[in-house]
Amino acid sequence: MKASMFGVVGLFGVLAGCAGAASDVQDDADETRDDLSAGRETFVVLRHDDRKCAAPRCGGFWLKDANRRTAESYVSGLDVSRLDALAQEQFRDAPAQELVLKGKLGPVSASSGTRAFLVTTAYRGLPGFTVDAGDGFATIAYVPIRCITAPCNQFTATRLNTGTKTSLTSVDTAALASAALNPEWLRDRIDNDGAIVAARTVQGVKQPGGYERNYDVSQVFVKLPDVRATCADPALPKCAAGTIAGYELDESSCQVLAGCFTPRACPKFMRLCGEGYHQVTRYQPYEACPGLVCEPEFLDRCTGPIPMCAAPPAGCHYEGGGCAAGRHTCGHLVCDGTP
Repeated sequence: MKASMFGVVGLFGVLAGCAGAASDVQDDADETRDDLSAGRETFVVLRHDDRKCAAPRCGGFWLKDANRRTAESYVSGLDVSRLDALAQEQFRDAPAQELVLKGKLGPVSASSGTRAFLVTTAYRGLPGFTVDAGDGFATIAYVPIRCITAPCNQFTATRLNTGTKTSLTSVDTAALASAALNPEWLRDRIDNDGAIVAARTVQGVKQPGGYERNYDVSQVFVKLPDVRATCADPALPKCAAGTIAGYELDESSCQVLAGCFTPRACPKFMRLCGEGYHQVTRYQPYEACPGLVCEPEFLDRCTGPIPMCAAPPAGCHYEGGGCAAGRHTCGHLVCDGTP
């Protein structure tokens, strides 16, 4: 299925917001350019155009190159026909401020004098998070090294459009903890799957070889399409009397047996996922209370695998599971007859 640029404009028509192309205050390598290019692809951030005049001269988007001091350019729409079907589906309904796009300007329309932006790659941010003022946009590469003297800079940030590289001691995603994401999934998207981070360099502790250079992340833009692997049934060990099986989650949010342990007293009810997120799985972490793992709703439109739901605690069961509102859910946990 392919969406026209005008269909996408319709989807975005009631959404507004601004994602500034903030620069990293520790990096002076940003380039100055006049405007977007029709001849080569660049990474752009965008905001919806809320002017009150007739389309297509109004109601489109204002775009500017990420990490560059450029003037905004108006486009009448976003042509996502070059994305595959799953990427288009995961792109759908995205607020403008939660997008980073790669592409170039299309030809000038003879009738309106406007252009569309031809999207070749789309990145969608985590719902509910915004890019902090002063943050730059970059991809991260994990480069393991043999460390002789600390700090050990095993990460490299490459800024979008400028190509400037910065070696880093750590990449800190603590600001995103409230989303209850699987940290292995998030780390894999950043280190191995080409996600874009909005972040700034912060000087850390002084080590024998100099100061640590840490990257504080305010937002992560997942590269689309994002496909969750199908999980195999988790191993069910025969644990000794008085102990239960505990699991860890891998980068696909699949449960991996960690061992048997003695359970402790845990709260009967668990927190829910926040707005814009849904439950991937509930599971029994090794030596901890039952855990909740959330992921952005836009990643699942009931086209992916059904999430694996851990066996509920004694006296409890799940209700309301299945495909609901365009996503797979395990349902909610009901214990002793009380939801």
